Amino acid sequence: MNKSGLVETFFKLISHEDVDVCRQSTFALSSLCLNAKIRFKIKTNELIGPIMKLFALDDPQTLVNACECVANLAEDTVNRQDIIKLGGVQMLMALLNRSETVVQSAACLALARCMQEGDEARVSISREKKTDAVSRLVQLISSKDVSVARNAAYALSSAAQFETNAVMFCQMGAIDALLALGKDPAKSSQKFSHDALDKLLNFHLSAKYWLRNELAADNFIKDGFYDLGAAGTNMEHIKKLPSIAEFKALPLDKRREIIVVDEATDPKFAQLCQAAVQNLTNLTPRQQIRQIALIVSNSMGGAVEAAALSEFAFKFKITELKMKEETNVLPIGLITSGTFYHRALLFKAICDRIGLSPCQLVRGDYNRAWNIVDIRKQTLTMDRVLHASRRLSPSRNMPVGGLVSVGTDQYSTPAPIPEPSEFPEEATIVDLMFDPGNLLTVSSAKAAAYKSPSAV
Repeated sequence: MNKSGLVETFFKLISHEDVDVCRQSTFALSSLCLNAKIRFKIKTNELIGPIMKLFALDDPQTLVNACECVANLAEDTVNRQDIIKLGGVQMLMALLNRSETVVQSAACLALARCMQEGDEARVSISREKKTDAVSRLVQLISSKDVSVARNAAYALSSAAQFETNAVMFCQMGAIDALLALGKDPAKSSQKFSHDALDKLLNFHLSAKYWLRNELAADNFIKDGFYDLGAAGTNMEHIKKLPSIAEFKALPLDKRREIIVVDEATDPKFAQLCQAAVQNLTNLTPRQQIRQIALIVSNSMGGAVEAAALSEFAFKFKITELKMKEETNVLPIGLITSGTFYHRALLFKAICDRIGLSPCQLVRGDYNRAWNIVDIRKQTLTMDRVLHASRRLSPSRNMPVGGLVSVGTDQYSTPAPIPEPSEFPEEATIVDLMFDPGNLLTVSSAKAAAYKSPSAV
């Protein structure tokens, strides 16, 4: 009997009353589904449905074999589409509540394969919000069984390509679970946790900046973002992302301040954004960068002489502010004496608010951080500029370092600067400390010195 004949035979046997016959037939089919021609035959003869009916059975090994069938069938896009249409994602999610780890592991693997592409499958995960199925997937990342934990991370990674799912996973503690998984020496699952984390971190930028020390140009800072410093190299002890609520509950201490970006609760930050957006569309790309850089610099203590950097007493001012506010958590708009990492965060936050891009944020050592821009590719998203203009009240009145009088019609455009005939041939770092608005090509010695005192 050829393989084609075997398929028909085994499909008749999977509905047999004898549990063992059903189990063995399903196992044989899962092996046959490794063959592309067999998968095509199953699709052509509309035989995927009978396989998925096996998910209603109670025998654990039959369920495992059925999951493996589906996982193998899902290697082909057309089969994935059929599985999704037949409710396969929901059926597999339901299997996560089974107590047998072999079933949990097989179901997670099948889920991951089904969600390799196509938003329909990933949306169907978010539809499960009314049940505990989604939280169950997150819980399984912490399973003591290595196979379950890895496959759950794999499934989460596939599902997290869709924003609704990723946000939901973050809310359910997936980042903490993945951090713990990556640090468990018994599971050796760094790759699985790292891949899933990378997907989720783009939807939890506070965690991304903490763990990766970098925000890409398309990572837009929104209200509620907080900078708690770098996680550091001693990652083996980090298994949880501290929340802003936890930081606010802590007593005032000598540790580094937590910086919060939240326009709704920080009127001074809102005023800085208002200052930045004024007259912006009438400026050249260089002047736009310079205007925002001057606003940032002037609001945080002004330009500093490079030779006198060690005398810039920002730490003393931060301590004073923490004592005044009686907390380690500080709104960014209240910081009037800021160094590299304060200014770089404020610059990125303002650019993101008003639609100026690309702007990247990178954290280094020695309290350094910097922004990378590329005026060759610089764009100003008009709908975001207009939205910012409408959102920010013109009634607030706060002078911004003498550059702007917010709340009046007076506006001082930055002094004209020579415009070169050509833009830089590479991306540049924005100087916010010594010569605010000056652009340093990323490969230059000046840029290296700006990023690290050891490069001087």
